[in-house]
Amino acid sequence: EVEGFGLPALEAYYCGTPVCFVADTSVDEILSPIIGLGRFSLKDRGSFNSALDEVLTMSHEKVAQIGNRLREKYSIRRFGNAVLDSFRDITGR
Repeated sequence: EVEGFGLPALEAYYCGTPVCFVADTSVDEILSPIIGLGRFSLKDRGSFNSALDEVLTMSHEKVAQIGNRLREKYSIRRFGNAVLDSFRDITGR
């Protein structure tokens, strides 16, 4: 239930492996806007079975597409540009 930022989930998709993840966690915040599949509740045992079925039936192409979208959204370049923009806003330069 307690998860970090979600790097293992991102890495899994980068490597072509779909994941199941717990709802209302940081991983949910990272993956749900992009994928919406594989999400389950710890309070509902059946939701895990459904989530597992969802990810196991995904095509390799779909997994790769999701990995590419996640890679684009969380790229180091995008992060670096956001940091620079913040510094520019603060300094007025």
